[in-house]
Amino acid sequence: MTAQDIKEGDLVLPPEREIRLWMRRALGEKKLAESALLLTVAEVSEGKPDKKGRWTVVKGRYSREWCGDYANPLGDYFLTFKARPETPWTILRNGGAK
Repeated sequence: MTAQDIKEGDLVLPPEREIRLWMRRALGEKKLAESALLLTVAEVSEGKPDKKGRWTVVKGRYSREWCGDYANPLGDYFLTFKARPETPWTILRNGGAK
């Protein structure tokens, strides 16, 4: 699968760069399992293209395990990232619209 195949409702891992830069450290600090990294895709859109081409923009909802006891009065916590449409991506569970 590729980034352009991601649909709303799918279960995905965040981009590897985000995991490597800060999320793996946060897992250790929070003493959480790898499964806490999983995101449920809330929104997928086309990003503004640049001179290298198109972008797929994905907004994913963090797991309850990741958020822990933090109460967010504004609703869920989200991670927004962008990838080139052709970027290889592992979709762990399809839940999106066809």
